[in-house]
Amino acid sequence: MWRFLLAASLGLLLTACSQPIQRELTVECDNLDKAESEYFEDEVLGQFFDVHCTVCHSRDLPEGQGPGTRRGASRSWNYDTHEGAGYLPRATWDRIADRTMPPMGREVNEAEENLIYDWLNCVATLQGLEAADDDDSSR
Repeated sequence: MWRFLLAASLGLLLTACSQPIQRELTVECDNLDKAESEYFEDEVLGQFFDVHCTVCHSRDLPEGQGPGTRRGASRSWNYDTHEGAGYLPRATWDRIADRTMPPMGREVNEAEENLIYDWLNCVATLQGLEAADDDDSSR
């Protein structure tokens, strides 16, 4: 009987852990400095992307399926550079939020979720501002 209860509890716990993140990108940022490369290098790369992403999504990894390779990851997604990591913030957030990334049962904890959520919102905000700044249709 206790094995059944343990298995049921574990099943509920695993189901709860795999639920999608309930946040959306708001394209709101409290500090646009978070979108800059220095913040990425100092905070986001080591605390998030190196932990969860660059094992497969690094520009230096060769093609292949074994350890030390891209493991089938697309060449267009490289999370070891500021430009690569911030290229499509909404697509990156969607993969994290729906729990399709990171793979292999590696979960994003709440602190990591807050860090990446804030950073991606600031990157998306900056991209939106730059797109608006580049729009010369009103001239």
